[in-house]
Amino acid sequence: MESAEISEEDLKDKVVLSEHNTLKGKLHLEGVKKILNKDQPFFGVLSMLYDSAEILHLNIINNRVTLSLEWENFPPHPKVIAYSFLEIEADKIWWENIPDLYDPFA
Repeated sequence: MESAEISEEDLKDKVVLSEHNTLKGKLHLEGVKKILNKDQPFFGVLSMLYDSAEILHLNIINNRVTLSLEWENFPPHPKVIAYSFLEIEADKIWWENIPDLYDPFA
């Protein structure tokens, strides 16, 4: 995951930013207990719905993550824009900061 550009003055904690002044790393969820998609229970495996997803909203409070995703397809696939609204409850949620994480799309 990679954030939008951030000013170091806006950071609450001492975190190393990537070369593009973004937070870059992995969000870990261990012991997932419940997943809701648009407030409905989800029992499948979360996977990519389309070619790309942008996180519009991400909130982590205690043992819950809520996120809103905007999905998009790229040519030659048909043009699609769709949205997901997920709430995930897990035993443990933590951020691994990896400022030099490889970007396969760059």
